[in-house]
Amino acid sequence: MFDEKINFLNIFFDYLNSNNFNFVIPRGHQDLNNCSIKNDIDILIRGYDDKLIYGFMNTHNFSRRIDKFDYLYGAKPHIHYVNDKLDLHFDLVDGLYYCSLNDNHTFLPVEEVVLESFLNNKIRHQNYFIPKVEDELLHLICHCFYDKKKFPTKHVNRINELFDLIDNDIFLELLNIIFGKTNNIVFNLIKNHSFDNFHNEIISFSEY
Repeated sequence: MFDEKINFLNIFFDYLNSNNFNFVIPRGHQDLNNCSIKNDIDILIRGYDDKLIYGFMNTHNFSRRIDKFDYLYGAKPHIHYVNDKLDLHFDLVDGLYYCSLNDNHTFLPVEEVVLESFLNNKIRHQNYFIPKVEDELLHLICHCFYDKKKFPTKHVNRINELFDLIDNDIFLELLNIIFGKTNNIVFNLIKNHSFDNFHNEIISFSEY
């Protein structure tokens, strides 16, 4: 089973590369060997034609499900492909969209410059792509803050790892695009590992 799963991952990544898909694994790439239906693989594929992906996945006996939430300002739903036999679950999306703080059923896109940084600075790793450390860290912060409304331990561990690797100036610039005048507060919360009270600190800031 494990060998079949890893073999299909390579087949799928090779397919994406051979068809010139602009893709990156936004988070969790360091844990691909432990992927499963419950531990899905998130892949951002910029502006892709889902008919091509669907045809490929259908050939390999994957079922397909599309998220049904509310999407504003160009945000689009995630598309899920699942294969029970391989115990594989791909969560595909064509941009960086995060959940509204006020409504758990509404998704909004980030500023285009953030997405451009994510894709333009991606790093090839074997036959797939991963984000530059500053981009991955920003994504994890946004994913926890907006989508999860909490900071799960596995994400906190990765955030701490990445924080030791970043260029502070580059990261602060990215934080400013998303968090505006609270960027230094966010930076210091990360620096001080203050994740339990992260939401209250940011939301209570009068200018957020």
